[in-house]
Amino acid sequence: MSATLTKEHALRTACELAARFGFVSRVVVWRHLCPPGPASTYRYWRYLSNAPEFSPFKVGLSSRHHLVLSPDCKKAWGKHGVVSNRSAVYFQHDEFLMDLILLLRSSLLLARYWTEQELRMDSHLALKTLGGDSRQKMPDLIIDLKSEQPVRVAVEIEKTRKSQTRYRLMQMAYKRLSKIDLLLFGVIDQQTEITIRECFERGGYNRPIGFFLLGDFANLGLNCELRIDKKSFRIVDLLTRICKFTKGDTPSPDKNGIIYYQLNDSQKVGSNE
Repeated sequence: MSATLTKEHALRTACELAARFGFVSRVVVWRHLCPPGPASTYRYWRYLSNAPEFSPFKVGLSSRHHLVLSPDCKKAWGKHGVVSNRSAVYFQHDEFLMDLILLLRSSLLLARYWTEQELRMDSHLALKTLGGDSRQKMPDLIIDLKSEQPVRVAVEIEKTRKSQTRYRLMQMAYKRLSKIDLLLFGVIDQQTEITIRECFERGGYNRPIGFFLLGDFANLGLNCELRIDKKSFRIVDLLTRICKFTKGDTPSPDKNGIIYYQLNDSQKVGSNE
């Protein structure tokens, strides 16, 4: 068994996710926190379900496949450390985000992150993290990559296609968030990608935007295709290149220059060097 895939590690990570998202799901635990094999996955989930740190999910409906922090565990985290229990309608949406966090962490690409719920809970934290008024649009997730010069990534999960008006308003909101260096959209289909891309381009949004298909991400994780600036990469390749950037790699001092340098260095991104 991997040294990290212990029950204690599973309990700590599951508590972290439940505190920051408002729930933790069996599917996320099985994908990332258990040794392979049906016996281990069921044993670990039973262990978490019976742990005093958790209570069954009962927000509008009951689910044996989702847990929330117990009242005593919430108290232990502190008054401002736990978000409200999440509605069941966000389960799949937030599971994509949990998958991304845990994959980036296991790949040593993640420095820290903030969930939408955490930022909504603390307006001062939101302003400090995003660099602008976020009342019109709070990102689904904010990630700081583990790079020499920190790069801040906003992530949006689009499971359904919204109207062009909604995406134009989103574009206007993101233009005000000055601390976002890279914006990534996980989209349900390519038409949604086209709609979002056109709205952001027409609005004059001038920071890098990337797109990946949620179906591909579910199957391939960080190895799925990321389309950005008319080029395609594996997510892990581009983010690894950004994280390995050193100040002497390019004369451009700004974050956009760092990212675009990696995009234009197409012979290195995706290689096995």
